[in-house]
Formats: sequence, C-alpha cells, structure tokens
Amino acid sequence: LSAEMIGTRPDMLLAYSEPKNIDFIKAFIRKGFRINDAESYEFDKQGNPKYFVNNLVGIVENGYLKRIWGTQQDITEKKRIEERNRYLASLTHDVSDAILSGDLDFRIISCNPAGEKLFGFSAKEMIGRRVEDLLEIHYHNTDRPDVIRQLYDKGSWNGEASFMHPREQ
Repeated sequence: LSAEMIGTRPDMLLAYSEPKNIDFIKAFIRKGFRINDAESYEFDKQGNPKYFVNNLVGIVENGYLKRIWGTQQDITEKKRIEERNRYLASLTHDVSDAILSGDLDFRIISCNPAGEKLFGFSAKEMIGRRVEDLLEIHYHNTDRPDVIRQLYDKGSWNGEASFMHPREQ
C-alpha cells in the first residue's frame, strides 16, 4: 500500500469539500507539519463515508514540505456506534415513559427526565445507586429472586411491579 501512495497528491487522499478536513490541514500546518490524533473524513471507492484518526509528520527540506509520513487508523465503526448511541439517547430523553438502564449489579447507569419525574429523584441522585436502595419495590405475581433469575437467563423481565417512595411512607 505504501508503494501506491508515493507521489500521490494530497487532494487525492483527502476530501477538501469537508470543512473538518480543511481544519485538519490548517492544524497540521499551524503545528509545524506535525499532528497527532487528528480526525479526517473521507470516502471509499464506493462513495461510503469513512472516518480516520491520523498521526502525521512533515519532512521539510530547504524550507519546503517534501514528504509526509504518517499512520491512519479507521474509526468508522466507532463513529457509527457513537452516532447510534446519540440517537438512542435523544429518543429516551424525549419520551414520556420512564426509562432507566442498569449494570449487572442493578446499579442505575442512566435515567431519562420521565424517570426523574416518576421516581422523584434527579438522575444525579440515582446514577450509581440501586433502584431498591431508593424505592420500596413490590413485584406482582413473582418475587425479586425470580426477576433476577429471568434477567440473567433471558436478558429481560416482563411483569408488573409497584413502588413506594420513601417520602410517601
């Protein structure tokens, strides 16, 4: 691949139509032809968008930039996952149903505004704590050990539960 790159003009490697790429080039020049962990946005042969993180060093001889050495790591999949997560976060933020997520120890990782309103705690107060430490939960037609078993076995639990807020007792 490096043999194919020799003599290639920069405009053949980077989409100049992208403002982020122009900023990338300006930063490379401004920092004395050396840049680390700079993102670029490009297109593959089929026209699909690709994201890269770049580390470049320019070789200057007699005051002229002669060569550029560097590495490039494809981070396209990471960018797609981040975008999907932002989209899902915006969906959960705007719905009227309470949505909480938790880890395997049943500690709250996130809570949307509807959850804050329903449970009477801010997300900041809930994150890192277990739901049962905040609320008295009563499961209908089952018990907590069965709920936990189903969560581990099936990955989900469907059923009914009610809760009492400590301030209501």
